[in-house]
Amino acid sequence: MATPVDEDDDETEGSTEEPPPLADPTKCTDTRATFDTGTAPQNLEVSGRDGGSLPAVNGKLTVEWDPVPGSACYDIWWGAELRDSSKMLQGRKYWKLGAHVYVQTVYYPPADHPSGQKLSINLTQVVANTKYDVKVRAANATTASPWTEIVVGQTGNAIGKPEITFMRIESSSSIYVDWTYASGAHAFELQYRKKDTNSWSSRLSCPTQEDYAAFFFENVWDEATDDEKDQLRTTYQSIFGTNFDGPVAFEAVRDSRTVTGLDANSIYEFQVRGVADNDTCSDTSDNTYGAWSDIAEAVTIPASWITAVTASLDANDAPQLTVTWPAVTDADSYKVEYQDLFFRDTGSWFTHPGTATTNSVTIDDVECGLQYWVRVRAEFGDLHTPWSDAGDATTETETNGCDDS
Repeated sequence: MATPVDEDDDETEGSTEEPPPLADPTKCTDTRATFDTGTAPQNLEVSGRDGGSLPAVNGKLTVEWDPVPGSACYDIWWGAELRDSSKMLQGRKYWKLGAHVYVQTVYYPPADHPSGQKLSINLTQVVANTKYDVKVRAANATTASPWTEIVVGQTGNAIGKPEITFMRIESSSSIYVDWTYASGAHAFELQYRKKDTNSWSSRLSCPTQEDYAAFFFENVWDEATDDEKDQLRTTYQSIFGTNFDGPVAFEAVRDSRTVTGLDANSIYEFQVRGVADNDTCSDTSDNTYGAWSDIAEAVTIPASWITAVTASLDANDAPQLTVTWPAVTDADSYKVEYQDLFFRDTGSWFTHPGTATTNSVTIDDVECGLQYWVRVRAEFGDLHTPWSDAGDATTETETNGCDDS
């Protein structure tokens, strides 16, 4: 378990918080114990260390050390504290993605130890412009050496460029935006504007209380006693739900956002960039920013997104439905679906053949005296709106001259 701390503790770099006692047995199956278990690895070096030989680099933290003769595995302990007393959880510390405490096991067969050369590993899920505590020990499946003293390294300033990969039109005032992770980012800033305007609005996408709590759980749950697990369940059922019973799946860097408060039936442009912070996500005074993504566009639906349906007879007295809907700005085409009373309960819909490029169609594949529901969605290449509210109408009966033979 992590060592409890009081909220007014003065947190400093160089945490001595201990990781699990043995190497990861799934990654270190070698049981030989021919190495000196009483001596820690020597000459630990981390990129970006003050006065060190390895310069700070972007997107990774390089760790080097002298091999321990006879050892097959090494545990690398690394992390950086999120120094914010408001981010305390039951007296234990929060950690941010990429700056979270990890114990990573790597396997180096003794035969692969180059004489006179250091072993090394690149730690990747790291935050830009951030200091990390690192220590190493030799290990096998049953025992381990002492840890080295902590060496503090630092990552470079550059943050990768994200890419907007998916958008979903949710309503007349909201659009969901999803993007790829950018190396070195701890959070993301999303900006948007109505097309052909100059002013951008901006929103920071930060990890939430749930994200941090889930991160915390992933690292303390396996080491918790039964009594501690009972306490954790009680404390966090309000966050994760009444069925919570242990670690949950999560992603602590928020790489999606639903933007609300938009104007109806309008085209919007979106860009996103990575953010690395040195304290808290919401405090932007010391943030480092990456490059903006390429602009992506999406459109909101009309404020009244409902299909109007009118029943009539054609020149041959056959039944037909005339369908109209509000035109959507910049739509490439529209998809039209309909169902009758028999399929209403099953949720099945028929697709009107052809491609509608205007905001009306006539459906003639219908029968006399039946009620029909029709819905429409606008399409923009791979992007589409939600379905409209369905309109309905009942076709003419045979007694009124309808002939569907």
